[in-house]
Amino acid sequence: AQASVAPSTAAPSTGAASSTAPTEAPPASPVMADAITMYTPGGAAPNFDPAQASVNQYNFLAPVYDPLLRRMSDGPFEPRRATAWSYTSPTELVLKIRDGVTFSDGTPLDAAAVVKNMDNVKKGTGSYAAQFASMSAITATDPSTVTITLSQPNPSLPVLFSSAAGMIASPAALGTDGLATTPVGSGPYAYDAQAS
Repeated sequence: AQASVAPSTAAPSTGAASSTAPTEAPPASPVMADAITMYTPGGAAPNFDPAQASVNQYNFLAPVYDPLLRRMSDGPFEPRRATAWSYTSPTELVLKIRDGVTFSDGTPLDAAAVVKNMDNVKKGTGSYAAQFASMSAITATDPSTVTITLSQPNPSLPVLFSSAAGMIASPAALGTDGLATTPVGSGPYAYDAQAS
């Protein structure tokens, strides 16, 4: 199976300081291709719902979804859709969500969208659901803040949020049959159904 994506009109990421990432200038913007065509081994089309994603699907989902955090090759994390993150206690993580970002369908990417996505992963049957089990409460405390309360300490949440589990789909698309075949994200590219 093949999927084609074209540059998205969603608001681009910009560098920003994080409580756990260095406050350096953002890297130079990458050169954007007009389109990307990707093929899956064995011809099986992937499921574009991040809640159903597996580790092997990260590179396939990355053009259309942007994760909350990105893990750098040398280990530290950098902001993506979350601009800052910090553990306020061993059982509470606070994320600040980047303002002014929209999904390819025009829906705002805000704290409520992040909460709905995390609930979708937690209640789902995908490979990441078990890793969300320690989240006893996921709350949008304001339009750009998500507070995650844990039933037990889990220091690996930044790692989780830099994986496919941290990719955020439009809340308007969550729970629809269409999300499996037509992604609605905030990444640098939008899915092109006609070319796929």
